[in-house]
Amino acid sequence: MNEHHSSTAPLGSSGGHAPILDRLAQRGLLLGGAGLIGGLGLGLLSEGGFQRFMGSYVIAYAFVLAIALGALGFVIIQHLTRAGWSVTNRRIAELIASTMPLLALLFLPIVLNHFVSAHPVHPWANSEFAHSDPLIAKKASYLNTGFFLVRWAIYFAVWVGLSRFFLGTSLKQDESGDPRLTIKMEKMAAPSVLLFGLSLSFAAFDLLMSLDPHWFSTIFGVYYFAGCMMSFFATCILLGKWLQKSGAIGAGEITTEHRHDLGKFMFGFVVFWSYIAFSQFMLIWYANNPEETGWYDVRQNGAMGYFSIALIFIHFVIPFLGLLSRHVKRHPVGLPFWACWLLFAQWLDLFFIVVPSVQQWMNHGHADHGHGDAAHAASHAADHAHEVFPFALSDLLTPIGLAGLALFFFARRARAVALTPKLDPRRQESLSLQNI
Repeated sequence: MNEHHSSTAPLGSSGGHAPILDRLAQRGLLLGGAGLIGGLGLGLLSEGGFQRFMGSYVIAYAFVLAIALGALGFVIIQHLTRAGWSVTNRRIAELIASTMPLLALLFLPIVLNHFVSAHPVHPWANSEFAHSDPLIAKKASYLNTGFFLVRWAIYFAVWVGLSRFFLGTSLKQDESGDPRLTIKMEKMAAPSVLLFGLSLSFAAFDLLMSLDPHWFSTIFGVYYFAGCMMSFFATCILLGKWLQKSGAIGAGEITTEHRHDLGKFMFGFVVFWSYIAFSQFMLIWYANNPEETGWYDVRQNGAMGYFSIALIFIHFVIPFLGLLSRHVKRHPVGLPFWACWLLFAQWLDLFFIVVPSVQQWMNHGHADHGHGDAAHAASHAADHAHEVFPFALSDLLTPIGLAGLALFFFARRARAVALTPKLDPRRQESLSLQNI
C-alpha cells in the first residue's frame, strides 16, 4: 500500500502547493470581506444596533480564537508527551496557531468598543455605570478597561511567542534535521502548558464570562478549553482532508489511521465538553445561589429554554451517537461531516453564552437596579426571551467573516513552507501508524 510512503516532493519545497494555497487565500479573503461587511450591515439594522453587532463580533472572535488556541494546545501537548503518531498533522496545527498575530489585530474592535461606545458590549467598561452597580463596583479592581488591556497584552505575548517558537523551531529542523531541536521543543513544552492553561482560562473569563459581570464560574475556563480542542480537531480534519485532496499534501502523509486518531480525540472532547457543561450546571443548580442561578435563568425560559434543550442534543447526544463507531471515524465522508457538525455546534454554544448576556445588559437597561434587584433584572430579561428568539443574521455572518480572514492568513503563511515536518526524527513513526 502506498498509504504509508512519504511524499516525493523535495524537502521543504513549497513550489508544488503554493498555487493551491494562493487560491485558498483568495477564497478566504473574499469570504472574510463579505462576511464582515454583511455582518456589520445587518447588525446595525437589528434591534440594539452597534451594541448588538458587537455581541455578534464577540461570538465570531471567540469562535476563531478557540480554533487557534486548540491548535496551540495540541502542539504543546504533542511535544510534552513526545508523541510520534501526530507528526505529519502537527504542521497544520502549527500553522493554525501562527494566526495569533492576526487575532491580536482583530481584537482591536473590542478594545475600541470599550473606549468609544456609550454602551460597550462589556457593561463594566462604562465606568459611570459600573460604579452605580454595587456588585460590579466591588469587582472594579479587576473589571476595568486598563487592567483588561494589560491582561490581554500578556495573553497575546504568551500565545504569539509560543506559536512562533514551536513553528520556527520546527521549520529550522526541516532545514537541518537536527534532533536536538526536538529535545528543545520538548523541554519548552512543560512551562508552555502552564502558561497556556492559565492564559486561556483567564481570557475566557475576560472575553465571555464578564459579558454578565454579576455572574461567575470557576470552571468556565475549562468549559471554553473543551470547546477549543474540539473545534481544533474538527478544523484539522477538514483542512487536512482538503489539502490532501487538492494535492498540497502527499497521499501517504496523512492517512486513514491519522484521521481515525483525530476523530477519537474529537469524540473525546465532545464527551469532555458535556461533562464540564453538566458539572457547571449541576453545581450551580444544587447551590441555588441567586448570584449564579440568574445566568441560567435567562437561558431556561421562553425561546432560549427550547434552544438550551436543543443544544444538549446538537452538541452532545447526536454527535456522541454519530461518532461512537470506529467505522465512522475512518470513513472518508462520515468524519468530515461530523467535523462540520461540531464546528456548527461550537458556534451555537458561543451564541448560547454571548447573546442572552448581551440582550440582558443591552443599553444597560437595568442600570438603576442595585445588587438586591439583580434577580428582578434577570426575570425581566427572561420574560423578554418569551417574546422573540434573539437571533440576528450578523451572529452567523460575522463568524464566517473572521474565519475567512483567518483562513487567508493561514494560507499565506502555509504557501512558503512544507505542510508536514520533513526531517522530524519521529516522522517515520507517524507514517507507519497503525490503529489496532
